[in-house]
Amino acid sequence: MYDWKSQFAVQRLDYLKRTGERLTSMESMLNTISQAPKEMGPLRELAQHFHQLAGSSAIYEMDKLGEIAADGEKVCLELLRNSEGVAKLDWKGMKDMVQSMQFLISQHPDSQQDSSTLGRNAQIQSGPSGRSSSTGEAPSLSWPQAEGEQRSSGTWMVGNVQYAGSSSFAKAQDVLVVDGDQTNLLDITRALEQAGIQVRGFRTTETAKRSLHERLPDALILSIPLIDGPGYDVAQELRAMPDGHVPPILIVSRQIGFLDKVIAILCGADAFFNELSDTSVIVKKLQSLFERDIPNNYTILSVEDDPEQVIIIRSILESVGYNIHSISDPRQFEEALLATSPDLILLDVMLGPMSGFELARYVRSDDRYAAIPIIFLTTQNQLNAHVESARVGGDEHLIKPVAPQLLISAVAGRLERYRVLKKLIGRDGLTQFFTLGTFMEAAERMLSKRYQGSGSLVMLMLDVDDLERINERYGYSSGDRVLSALAKLLKAKLRNAEVFGRLGADDFAVIVDDVDDRELAEVATQIIREFEAMSHDANGQKFQATISAGAASLESDMNLKTWMSNAQIALKSAKSNGKNRVMKAKSRSTRY
Repeated sequence: MYDWKSQFAVQRLDYLKRTGERLTSMESMLNTISQAPKEMGPLRELAQHFHQLAGSSAIYEMDKLGEIAADGEKVCLELLRNSEGVAKLDWKGMKDMVQSMQFLISQHPDSQQDSSTLGRNAQIQSGPSGRSSSTGEAPSLSWPQAEGEQRSSGTWMVGNVQYAGSSSFAKAQDVLVVDGDQTNLLDITRALEQAGIQVRGFRTTETAKRSLHERLPDALILSIPLIDGPGYDVAQELRAMPDGHVPPILIVSRQIGFLDKVIAILCGADAFFNELSDTSVIVKKLQSLFERDIPNNYTILSVEDDPEQVIIIRSILESVGYNIHSISDPRQFEEALLATSPDLILLDVMLGPMSGFELARYVRSDDRYAAIPIIFLTTQNQLNAHVESARVGGDEHLIKPVAPQLLISAVAGRLERYRVLKKLIGRDGLTQFFTLGTFMEAAERMLSKRYQGSGSLVMLMLDVDDLERINERYGYSSGDRVLSALAKLLKAKLRNAEVFGRLGADDFAVIVDDVDDRELAEVATQIIREFEAMSHDANGQKFQATISAGAASLESDMNLKTWMSNAQIALKSAKSNGKNRVMKAKSRSTRY
């Protein structure tokens, strides 16, 4: 564990030096105020100094200093509310406060030590790598590693709290590569290992299947055909295993044919390559598939004008993988908000020219940031401060100095809630597919990619035949189970699809990349047959349901409205021709 104790001593010495300089400035301010008691500016600045010292002193275990600073802040705030009282101020009493704090600074044990000595001690105890070699008591500024703590790439668990970010303990990815050609197997193995990926290589179906059951891989790269057969059953075996739906599957085919691509998609492939001509392309695709499942490395915007608080907040939250962007001037808030697009905001309340409450109101007034969690970190523990925090849309009100464990837990809990909320926004609650508006936005982005030269795009529209009759006969809950079953089947069979949408009560749409309408129509036919064979339950009564589908390719110069219209026309054609089938749109597109 990182040796916080030694580093903390160095940080505290720096704090003592800075505080000594601050107190000297505060003495000068008192002289200025005594000579011009009607000027409120210096008094506000003095109050801010007292406020920051009251908050930061507790961080460095200087409670007496904090008590004096809190008293000084109260006096200043009272004078600001009643300017006439400035003339009657007990200047000697105020100066005594400042001098008492100067005495506490000068007599602190760390003030008697040289910073270079402390720094050398920290390096000796930590070692050259920065890791502690000491097994003594826990440092003053630390939090214990929970029993059973597991760290991996992207997230780690402490107790039942998930933290996001990178970790030095990330495990290497383990990929199963199956290729009957020894030369190809060596090439792809070499390329993967150069990318830091561990490889298990095999040449036959049977040896690959045995390896699957010994240890579930993080991904499968399958070149077909194999020495002892087509090889597709290796992919099918993986998908049938517990948690087998998770690992990406990349299929490379030397049999460049229509049915090979269809079978690959139905086996649950995430990507399909016609040949192993460029291993770097396969490695890059695999890495992108790994990255899609890594949780966000969350960004936190902290607005705090006390440099001591900035140091401690950054130390605590960066240690568990969060990205911290700090500003001290609230006038920079709007620009920082736009530049960082934070996942959570930490706000002090007392920020000089404006308050954290005012910044929170600004955030909540903008629909773009309406759901972002806001946590107040403040010394204000009065009831009215808690009430105002809630009124302006704050999610937490934490009192400084906040315990590291409490800050981490509060941030992690709010971020997890925000992650779930963001996932639900624009998604259908039953199927988790995009709602109509979100689907249209995603489809427009896909069109932009297509115009920039990416592969072919096909839209597949589907709906459940006679859903209204199912609802009337078996109940709406049974109808919902039918829709949910269809959504799961589409997700399982069209893993290479870019976008899934539920556009209406029983209307679904899927956009698939790098296939043509003929290939997708064949895949859809297999999905229709599999769905037809499913048995659905309504209070013990079994029944079947069917679906119809229409497929439409995106043609050159076609806009989204035309593309969707073609898919809808094809779907209507499937309905009018007996249902339970898929129809392709005519290549001649309708123009508007």
